[in-house]
Formats: sequence, C-alpha cells, structure tokens
Amino acid sequence: MRASKIHYTWIGEVKTTDLDHPGHDLVGPCAMMPLVDAEVLIYFWCLKEYKDQFSALLAGKNIVVLSINALLVDKKDNEYVARILALQSILFSDGRGDIRDRVTFKEVISLLILYLEGGYAFDTNVLPAYNEKMHFPSHPAFHMAAIDYPVKKNRDQDVWAMYSPQIDSRHVQSALERYLDCIEQIEYDREVAVRGKIFDYEQYKQNILDVIIEAASCRVGLQYWFARHLGGNFPVQLHLEHPKIIKYYANSHGAADRQTIPPFHLMVSKNDMSAVKELLKKDDNFDINFSIETEKYSGITALNVAVFYGYQAMAMLLIEQGADAGIVLQENRNQSALLTHSFLSPSSQTSDGDEAVLRTSFGITT
Repeated sequence: MRASKIHYTWIGEVKTTDLDHPGHDLVGPCAMMPLVDAEVLIYFWCLKEYKDQFSALLAGKNIVVLSINALLVDKKDNEYVARILALQSILFSDGRGDIRDRVTFKEVISLLILYLEGGYAFDTNVLPAYNEKMHFPSHPAFHMAAIDYPVKKNRDQDVWAMYSPQIDSRHVQSALERYLDCIEQIEYDREVAVRGKIFDYEQYKQNILDVIIEAASCRVGLQYWFARHLGGNFPVQLHLEHPKIIKYYANSHGAADRQTIPPFHLMVSKNDMSAVKELLKKDDNFDINFSIETEKYSGITALNVAVFYGYQAMAMLLIEQGADAGIVLQENRNQSALLTHSFLSPSSQTSDGDEAVLRTSFGITT
C-alpha cells in the first residue's frame, strides 16, 4: 500500500526554540506527528538556509525536513521549475521578500510539491482537531476546503488543506500552470507600474490575493471537503470522519474577512481546558455567558463555541461553571436557530432521537 504523505511548507526563518511550545512554523507538524498512522509520512519543506536548524530541532522526530532549494535544483529541467526559479529571483530581489512575497512563493511551492509528490498539503497551523489517532485516506481526485454550499467562487473555498492523488496530477498541474500564468502577468504589470511611478502596493496585494483560489478551483475533477467555521478568526474545521483537522488563525489582527475574537472564546476554540479553568478560577465574577457576533453568526457564547467544534468535555465544564445552555446560536443570513444545547442540560426536554442527531451533527459523541 502506498504511504500517505503530508506536506507542510514554511518560507522564512525558524520561529520555534522549544518543541514543547512550537511557533507558527512547527505547531502543525509537531501536533500531527504523534497521532498519525504508522504509514503516514510527514514532510517539512523549508528554505536551505534554515534546513540545518529545523533538522536539529526535529532530530529523532518522525518528520522529514527537506530543502525547497534542493528540490528546485534537482528538478531544474522541469518546465514549471524553470518558471518558479525565475519567479523566486523576482520575489526575493532587493527591496522584496515581504510577507506577501513569501506567501506567493509558498503557494507556488505547495502546488509544485503536490504536482511532483502527491498527497496532502497543509498550512503549518493545521492541527488535529482532537487528541485521537489520525487517518489520511487516499482519494481519486483533487480536494480543497470549502465552508459553504453551494460553493461561491473566491468566498467559500480555501487552500489551507489540499490533496492531490499521486497517480493523477492533471488537476494540480492545471492549477500550477494557471497560478504561474497569473502571477507572471501581475509581476510584469507591477514592474511597468514601478517604472512609471504609478505603483499601488495595496492594489497589487488585492490583485494577487485570490490567484491561488482561482488556480486551485479549475474544474478538472475538483472535489470539496466541507468545513465548519464560526466566522472571524475562529478556527475552520473539516467536517469529515477522516482526517479530523482544524485550521487556526493567529488572531493578531482583523483581516478584511476575519475580525479578532476575545481571549476567552479563543481559549475555548482551541479546546484549552487548563487555560479556561485558570481564568474561571481567578475571576469569580467573570461573565461566562457573554456573547459575540461575527459576519456569520450571532449569539456566540463560549458554550456555543465548544459545542460547534465538538468539544464535549469543554462543553460540560462550561455548563458546570454556569454556562447557559438556552442561548441559541443564530446564523446571520436568515436568523434561523442553528443550535440549542438542551441535550447538554440536566433539564433536557429533547427526545433521544433529536439528541442523537444534534450530537452527530456537531461532533459530540457519547
């Protein structure tokens, strides 16, 4: 049986100094490593100047550290690699190399790796959703994440998790071609604008923002993994039996479509029981039922967060500490009642059948 591959790609310097508290660079691989099946191979791709540091950090771990630069040299005769090398020289030329340029390089390298190697490609802040064994099945078609149905172009799709079958690279090849075509044109237009002294950096970033989505969404056998997301900087969780993964955001700022979320809700969204217990222990007057609103939902209490993401033990803890199970999560589009928690309340009036449906739908199992 062909081993499943997981590819993490990091463009930049080493952020982690202690594997017990990994930074954005290694948080995903380190969390994934102890939970994957024996036949799963985890690859961490980085720039050559940081390979030795990452290799030393991960010594003795079941994570293979690989150099992106070595891959490009090894495959230099490949038509796409030649174009990527030319793009790399532009992105990291004098005065370049900011976070937007690094993201662009990371995106094209992720597509190239999927084209050459196949398997799963995850952002480095993609982790197991639960502390349980992880399975990574093979699929006959290219997959990417989507957070709504029917899928709306450039709004509901995302590429923090992708899969390409090793035996059929047609879709990802098409995506790679399309990505390179678009980026090369954008970079040409940028150079013209710079020379004409009319360059607008914000417009440049806007032009490039959705190129990866456009490229990955080409319709050669595309399939979606559907995900649940409360909006804002809340995590995005694949609604799958396997793999059960979740994407975390830094919550350091509000992107155009992701406002920041309060620390307490963030603790719950990360299923951090010890942090929640410590906060509640410190402050007897803490309002455990305060709610927030995102672009997607209103009535988002900490309990709603726990149940939405399937954190049963967290939900029970919050109820024991006084969380109100009667506050209903509302979907903003039509204000329909999405979720109640009567099945978690001692005074439950929910039928056994309804309870089973709710528990199944929101990932809570007995």
